[in-house]
Amino acid sequence: MGSDAYTDLSKFQSFTFRYRNSVEHLFPQDLVRRDTEGKLEVDKEHLNRLGNLCLLTRSENSKRSNINPTEKVKLFNIDDQSLKFRIMAAITQGPGWDNDAIDTHTENLHELISALINLRPLDC
Repeated sequence: MGSDAYTDLSKFQSFTFRYRNSVEHLFPQDLVRRDTEGKLEVDKEHLNRLGNLCLLTRSENSKRSNINPTEKVKLFNIDDQSLKFRIMAAITQGPGWDNDAIDTHTENLHELISALINLRPLDC
């Protein structure tokens, strides 16, 4: 998992678990943007991938549902968000949030989940 968003764990030291009950698309479903060459920044195929989704509270989600990822990250108090949102925010603030970022984040999550599934409990 080569991105700094995955390796710089100091960003996540203040994390505490909180109840979140709403699935947020970091790149919103209703926002279609094109880059300078006219190519869709995030296509419909990528919108519902695991890499573009995170959990928020309903009130947070409803306030920011159709805002682009860069502005969304600026508006949220990142320290109060889920670990997944924090990782997504770090990627957005770095190289940016697009199809490639969603693909990479999805692949990294699959690797992490597979590694956790394959962990065996320690014999005590």
